Amino acid sequence: MEGETGSTFAARLEKQAKNAGVSIVYETVQKVSLKGEYKTVVTDKGTYQAQKVILANGTTPRKLGIPGEDELVGRGIGRNAAGEGANFSGKHIYVVGGADGAVKEALYLAQFAEQLTIIHFEEKLGCISEFLRKVEQMPNIEVKTGTRLWGVYGSRQIESLEVTSSPAL
Repeated sequence: MEGETGSTFAARLEKQAKNAGVSIVYETVQKVSLKGEYKTVVTDKGTYQAQKVILANGTTPRKLGIPGEDELVGRGIGRNAAGEGANFSGKHIYVVGGADGAVKEALYLAQFAEQLTIIHFEEKLGCISEFLRKVEQMPNIEVKTGTRLWGVYGSRQIESLEVTSSPAL
C-alpha cells in the first residue's frame, strides 16, 4: 500500500486481530517450535499453542557508536525514515549502510533529499538487485563504498561529518 509504514501496518493488523476476537499479549519470547500441526511459543510468562503463528519481530535502529551520535539525535540525526523523512526536505541526507534495510530507507528518503549519499564500508552494496537497480536510476543518490562515517559534530545541529575511506578488509 502506498504510504504504508511498519507502524501503520502493525496498527491495522492489531485492529483486525482484536475485531476477530484474538487476544494480544506482550511478552518476551524465549523459544519457538514451528513444526507440526500445532506451533508452540514459550515466553517468560507462559506457553502458548496455536495452528498459526504470526512473527512480528519489529526492528530497532542500530547505533554506530561514533562521536556526536547521541548528542545530535533529533538535531540532524534521524532514526526513523518514515516518521522523520519530511524534516530533511531539500537537504543533503547521508544514510549509513549497504544492506537491504539501509538501502530501502535511502530510496524512501531520496524523495525528500536534494542529494542523498549512501556510505558503506564494503566495496559494494549488499542489497537485493531490485534495490540496486533503483539506486542506480535515482539521479540524486550517490554511493560511496569503501567509506566509513567516523563522527558527527556540531553544537545545536550537525555542522560537519568525519568521513574517510576505510582500510581494505
